[in-house]
Amino acid sequence: MINTIIFDFDGTLSSEREYIYGCFKYVENEIKQRFEILDAYKKLIQLFNESWNDTFGRLLAQEKVEYSEQDIKELVNIYRQAPPEIKLYEDTKPALHMLRHKNIKTAVLTNGFYKIQKEKIRKSGLEEFFNAVEIPDLYGREFWKPDIRRVNELLKTLDAKAEEVLYIGDSDSDYKMAKAAGVQLVFIKRDDCVNEFHFEKEADYVIQSLAELENIIDKSGKV
Repeated sequence: MINTIIFDFDGTLSSEREYIYGCFKYVENEIKQRFEILDAYKKLIQLFNESWNDTFGRLLAQEKVEYSEQDIKELVNIYRQAPPEIKLYEDTKPALHMLRHKNIKTAVLTNGFYKIQKEKIRKSGLEEFFNAVEIPDLYGREFWKPDIRRVNELLKTLDAKAEEVLYIGDSDSDYKMAKAAGVQLVFIKRDDCVNEFHFEKEADYVIQSLAELENIIDKSGKV
């Protein structure tokens, strides 16, 4: 029986792609002033959609401007200072209401820098739905998923047995953590997914909408 569901945040409850685009918009003016590059926002999106690796470096190289590693670090720092733009998926709140109605315990466990993730979750307006929120970065980068120490602590906080828990995520680190912790992994395939996922066949469930969770829960015997 499933009585607890733990969610990843970015790409699961809220669009990571829209958050990244918002950060690109925030840094666009700095790029224009420092490197005299016009339409940096559109160009960053195009480059990002080709590959998320070294997007700023590839932009500067493409525009044939001189730059240093320090320039890249400073652009990344500005990017991380952007006020997060949160766009919840349409199925997020209905699913959380459904889980509340069924008395399913819910939580978030998300990678990312603590202050940024904390602000994202606050701005999402979803905190009221969760029994707990876990951001491993609070304890150090070595605690990020797929490390299982924080999910194990979360299970204790929720008074949940691993075999009665679903973890919903969209990345390889989600799968590896869930399997190592003994919880079932639900891979959600979002149309705007940023991460590559290499364990679709190994996932316990594959869904395209959080609305599908109700059927999984009902079939598990928790009604």
